[in-house]
Amino acid sequence: MVNKQAIDIDYLLGNKPRPTTNNWLKSNDVIKIDYIPGSADQRIVIINGEIKFPGEYALTSKKETLSQVISRAGNISPNAYLPGAKFYRNGQQQAFAFDKLLSNGNEQFDIILNDQDSIYIPEAVYTVRVEGEVNNPSLQKFVSNQSVRAYVKNAGGKTQRGRRIFITKPNGFTQKVGFLRNPKVLDGSVVTVIPKKKKDKSANQGKFLEGFGTIAAIVSSTITTIFLVQQLN
Repeated sequence: MVNKQAIDIDYLLGNKPRPTTNNWLKSNDVIKIDYIPGSADQRIVIINGEIKFPGEYALTSKKETLSQVISRAGNISPNAYLPGAKFYRNGQQQAFAFDKLLSNGNEQFDIILNDQDSIYIPEAVYTVRVEGEVNNPSLQKFVSNQSVRAYVKNAGGKTQRGRRIFITKPNGFTQKVGFLRNPKVLDGSVVTVIPKKKKDKSANQGKFLEGFGTIAAIVSSTITTIFLVQQLN
């Protein structure tokens, strides 16, 4: 519940030693200071999910980073599932390794935030979605250390049209599953089996005609050569 309170702006600005109001800050209070109309545009980012103080945050500078804003928001909660955290920019999810930044403290993975960036830090969902060219597209229970092909097998295997397998991790990164590459699946991932490409009959027909024309040219040249030799003899 939002309960707005009057404040003494002169006291906050340091113009007098004591406030004229008796409003004292309490735990979990939120202070929001609106921009003066006509001043520089306010740049906002949104943080939701397993964070101590979720909500909208005004960027303090044009170089403020993701880790700095998360710190201002009280940091992540103990229930946060960082491999599944999502970062959105311009309405689209951007692949981003939150766990490498926030768990490992690797500043190389930090990023400068833009206006309207959005961060969502979830709890674990304990499910894996298998879709595309499988006999039973389904939402399966997450099993620790289970491989991609095991999830495909549990979905009834590939259909006759099924060909390549891709896995999209919850943080947005996608990789192809190959004959020698069968990675473990993270909670919240999506496994997709794509179909075989349809053969282009017109292209095949064109190749046949091209090949036929080449053979005809060779045969014609050979006949001409034989004829000339006979004439010389």
